[in-house]
Amino acid sequence: MPSTNNTEHSGRQKISNFVVMTLVIILLVNGDLVFGQTLVPDTSRYEEQLESEEENCRYQGHHCDEFNLRFYGMDCERENQRRVDDCKKNARSNYKRYLETAQTQAENRFKDSLKLVVMLEGEMAGQPVFGAGIIVGLGKDRAYIVTANHVVRRATQQASNLQLLLRISNNQRLKASLENHFDTNTDIAILTVEGLEKAEVNYKQFQFRQLGNLAALKRNADVYPVGNPNGVAWGYPVAPDKVSEVFGDNITFQSSFITVGHSGGALINQDGLLIGMIQKDAPPFGVARNLVDIITKVKSWGIPVNLKQP
Repeated sequence: MPSTNNTEHSGRQKISNFVVMTLVIILLVNGDLVFGQTLVPDTSRYEEQLESEEENCRYQGHHCDEFNLRFYGMDCERENQRRVDDCKKNARSNYKRYLETAQTQAENRFKDSLKLVVMLEGEMAGQPVFGAGIIVGLGKDRAYIVTANHVVRRATQQASNLQLLLRISNNQRLKASLENHFDTNTDIAILTVEGLEKAEVNYKQFQFRQLGNLAALKRNADVYPVGNPNGVAWGYPVAPDKVSEVFGDNITFQSSFITVGHSGGALINQDGLLIGMIQKDAPPFGVARNLVDIITKVKSWGIPVNLKQP
């Protein structure tokens, strides 16, 4: 006969699976995300909360003392069990609601993070170059974008005829300028694009509270590389890649999807938040740099930064 703990764990797993499958169906019907993508956010804190609440449910019943025995008669134990069962039922109902909320928040954050990722194209030494970048701040009618320096500079050469594609610009390509702020050691470069109002870019759609916490990132965690792989705008995998190692400010992740064009793009965690900028895009491993470290460097150059944690 299965133990109570195993039965309760199985029940929680069924609830979690039901919520995820329901939301996948909704997303596929609405067509909100590319490739029918669905995120599975970190719900460990909710699982711990459920376990704590179910543990506390043991104390919801009356003690079958002399008074309660007179009041409930021989049904005292039965009444105790009913109270405990109702308590656990409410706890599981709350857990299901928490999962649904976490899932919805992760999907919405993912969409907002995608809006901050831009596609980049240009030329260098007569050859086409393509990659991606991340909008980190806004100035007067301009956007500031961070990308991987090796995408726009190689030795003494630098890219020309740079154009950016914004997810909210109705496929309109905007001229980008390569700024003098760059760091070859950390592989960081800055681009700007001006004339947002003339191009009718509704930059109020940018949600900048999209910065994730690298300290919470563990080995085997789900991550999503987003970039411009071989010129495919906002390309990212159907199934998440996995974190292999977090060492210092570098995030190494296993990926069979990543390829040329992802550099400068974003690494998004399972909660839909931006955690890194991709700097190496050769499978089977990709490497991204901690976006918090990049922002610190960008701020030191006097560039306005709006990107921050929720």
